Amino acid sequence: MDWQFPDETLPELLPERSGPDSLIHAFERGEYSDTDRFARLMRSVGIDPTGCFFAAVCIGVKPDHAKRLRDTWYTEYVLQNQRIYRDVAAYFQKSGTGIEIFRNMHCICVLGAFPGEHRMDYVERYLQPAMAETEGGFALPLLLGVGNPVYAPEEVLESIRSAERMFRLYFFEPASRIEYRDHRNLRHYNALDDYLNALEAAFRAILLKSPDALDKLVNVLDIIARFHYGNRGAFLMFTMEYTGELTSRLNRYRLLRRDFFEIQDRLQEQVIHAPTFPELKQIVRRHFEPLLNEVFENDRPRGKLVVEQVKDYIREHYMEELSLQRLASVAYVSPDYFSHMFKNETGKTYKAFLTEIRMKNAVELLRETELRVAQISEKVGYNNTRAFVDAFKQTYGVSPMEYRRVHKKHPKDSEKPSG
Repeated sequence: MDWQFPDETLPELLPERSGPDSLIHAFERGEYSDTDRFARLMRSVGIDPTGCFFAAVCIGVKPDHAKRLRDTWYTEYVLQNQRIYRDVAAYFQKSGTGIEIFRNMHCICVLGAFPGEHRMDYVERYLQPAMAETEGGFALPLLLGVGNPVYAPEEVLESIRSAERMFRLYFFEPASRIEYRDHRNLRHYNALDDYLNALEAAFRAILLKSPDALDKLVNVLDIIARFHYGNRGAFLMFTMEYTGELTSRLNRYRLLRRDFFEIQDRLQEQVIHAPTFPELKQIVRRHFEPLLNEVFENDRPRGKLVVEQVKDYIREHYMEELSLQRLASVAYVSPDYFSHMFKNETGKTYKAFLTEIRMKNAVELLRETELRVAQISEKVGYNNTRAFVDAFKQTYGVSPMEYRRVHKKHPKDSEKPSG
């Protein structure tokens, strides 16, 4: 069935003070921070501000339903929105309890004026009826974002901004009503260590093929949400960084047979369009479930892959203090199990392999540089020169200085013709 425009067209649905002429710009410029000018504005729309407090509210179709409407038929969605805004504005004007501040594609913002004696129940007494009447007329679920109540005209702009923030909180708090007074004491959560520990625990569970691996993976999102509560864009970016790190690690362990970028592109397309946090968690769960099944069914010897990863780690960090506990944490296993696994896969202990790597690098420094033995000892991971010399003798049968005298490269050697 072809869509037909209703009797009223879009321009007729827009009030005179909308778009660039909306009152929000006047409040931003401070035009109504003066008490007398503010009072005249209120009285011009039939509101007596005497004894009133003021609270901005944002009303619109719930974002998840709005997305479905936009995706189905954008033109109809826009017109339906404007009808809702028209009726909301008319309700507040008729009841003498509010004035429209602005409207956009997501919501209409109204500054409400309510008697001081109803400070505790103004939402139920004045705002809920407006919501119920509008929802009943359009059969669409609406969201009410309520800003902080204020008394002074110069505080009105902050009430407007807080109402917008409450409306945007729907991603994290999918409810019908979100009030500033319930979130005013919210503090951002900054424990980065909790995130890193949860990430490591999730990856360890995957490698060990733990039955709760998928739950651990998805639950990391709860920590990320606490980091960026109220900031949907930052949360989505961090989510993609987190999922990318997981997928990248699985690739480095050669546990996936798919292309990393293809996997991430497919997930990103879904993540950026997630209307709410609970739905995003389901998207991530559905995305990783088949990947983990693939990992769990992978017939590659896990011990060999893990040991190769640890050997690479030793080659990169041999100059540092590498304890059994540290290497076991890299392998995501207990120290005892790591020792057994490393010896079983390589035929030597991790200490023997570490010493081998250190000695190879020490030899190169002896041959290629003029560094003193004590300096070389420190550069290859020994904080005790005597221990380094003993280990070198045990490996090569001579001291570092004796080795250098025999094998040291001289500048003239490189000038001699070959053959």
